[in-house]
Amino acid sequence: MKRICFMGDSHTAAIKRAWWAMESDHPGISITFFSAHRSKYVGLEVHGNTLVPGDDKLRETLLRSCNCEPVIAPDYDRYLLCGLDYSMRLTINSLRRFRSEDQTSDNRAPISSGCYLTAMTGCLRDTILVQTARKVRAITQQPMTIIPAPRVSDASGVERFRRLRESGDAALVAGYFDRSSDILCQELDADILQQPAETLSNPVQTLALYSKDAPREFGDTPRPDGWQDYQHMNADYGALVLRDLFAMPGF
Repeated sequence: MKRICFMGDSHTAAIKRAWWAMESDHPGISITFFSAHRSKYVGLEVHGNTLVPGDDKLRETLLRSCNCEPVIAPDYDRYLLCGLDYSMRLTINSLRRFRSEDQTSDNRAPISSGCYLTAMTGCLRDTILVQTARKVRAITQQPMTIIPAPRVSDASGVERFRRLRESGDAALVAGYFDRSSDILCQELDADILQQPAETLSNPVQTLALYSKDAPREFGDTPRPDGWQDYQHMNADYGALVLRDLFAMPGF
């Protein structure tokens, strides 16, 4: 039996729903989910050779997903880290006032390609996911895989993504994201699971059909009337992520 530890935030919902539907087809795999709001995940602490919640709020949230005392042991066969601020959308937003020299000239401040790569790598290095990955590495050297948050739905009307798409800069920005991820994976002795190619509308956005009827992992986040979720994906998306995960070496 291959035992998987899955650590993530609200993006866990798509993976979890997909797993529930296909679990019986994979009798040799067991997945334990430890999901919590990303803001709460900072409270995860190293305790000896385990990871434990450092406060009651995190413990209660993790308990609802793992259905056991939320102590993360060092002997899982693989650790999967999903979302937790590791997002192309958030990174693009952080660097919105800058462009690398190879991107289209506009009102963004131009910086060298090397500087842009360093800045993007720094944004990702500061994410809760990378902080959590370092905690995992403090207790175990078992295989670890990073699963970035899905790219925003192409149904989103955010101007920034339209401009990147129409200028042709979307592919360049996605390339910097991939190169930054390679750098961080080397630092963490981890690998990265890229978003399934068939789910992409363009290099920085996801096809809207995968955000339709996206499930919610937590029911306590207030949403205004008419709110549209362009960030989270559904179980069809989750099934493709698991398909690619199980095709990786070691499964």
